[in-house]
Amino acid sequence: MIAYLEPRSPYRPWLIPSAATAGDLIITVLDTDPRTVLCVERMGPTRRGTVFEVVEESRLTLPAVPDIETALSITLPTAPGRINDGAADRLLEELLMYEERFGNPPRPFADPHRHDGQLSSARSARVLLESGSVCAACGNRVNLRGAAARERVHVHLADAHAADEQWSDRSAALCAQCHKAMTGEGFTSFVEYRFSLQPRCPRCEACRTQEVVYGMPPGPGWLDDKPWLAMGGCAIGPDSPRWGCGVCGYHWHYNVDRRFGDEDDPHAGDYVAAHLFNFDGRRPHMHRPDVEDPHEMQIGTLIIEDVDSAWGGYTRYAVLRDDGCLREIEPDTIVAVGRSGI
Repeated sequence: MIAYLEPRSPYRPWLIPSAATAGDLIITVLDTDPRTVLCVERMGPTRRGTVFEVVEESRLTLPAVPDIETALSITLPTAPGRINDGAADRLLEELLMYEERFGNPPRPFADPHRHDGQLSSARSARVLLESGSVCAACGNRVNLRGAAARERVHVHLADAHAADEQWSDRSAALCAQCHKAMTGEGFTSFVEYRFSLQPRCPRCEACRTQEVVYGMPPGPGWLDDKPWLAMGGCAIGPDSPRWGCGVCGYHWHYNVDRRFGDEDDPHAGDYVAAHLFNFDGRRPHMHRPDVEDPHEMQIGTLIIEDVDSAWGGYTRYAVLRDDGCLREIEPDTIVAVGRSGI
């Protein structure tokens, strides 16, 4: 994280002062703008008993040092050094109170997640720390070890003056591939890009599809910054939807994890709606459809045919649109529709 925020920073372990003794507490402060507190660590002897190392750690959500100094009427040193015992006791007491209220810090500290419109390195550090090394777009883990770490992750900071609006932008940590795709496709909002990865609504074609997730949420407010997800309850039944439209409220059941061909699926000759083949780039070795909007729903008569090729036989699914165009489609996105509309 430090090397990402400061490109001149070398990759090396912490340098522990030689005067440290067992039981000492070390408070690590990041030189962000403004400065922030990363963690509180307790020192103890190693098994060899010759060198001291960290034996206990409490990570924080990067409270700002100026807020701490204002609240406690103290000035923390800008260089490594010892804090007098009285100030240290008050500082630890406030930091422990802060930790107990993780995600909803108490007064007198200001909320570290507040959106003040400043694209600061402190905000970048919080986004990166909260990501847990996982890309917010694809969900893949990002390797942040080694000298190439800063090339593997990008922090997108939202201009969050309207952060309370449902579809407003959110800050996010992205892997290099997703950041390249987001910028390459002209997105300036992470939320807009994230919604573009979902299938369009087969009824109104809005790009506000929410994936319905089931089970017990990890904690309160878990979905507050994930408008592309919606809770579906704890129980999953045969008619539980996989997707829901945030605009018109329509829900549908096709599932990208299943194979097309269930008894209740549409049959050849049925009137259907579906997405173009590789519309979402799920096959990275193949090009996306060369059309103006790859996510546009294809509506028409379902064609299913067996094809022989040099690589073996396979089943091809296509839609014959009302305008006579034949379009190959993704079978797991097929939804039956009526000719007068859904």
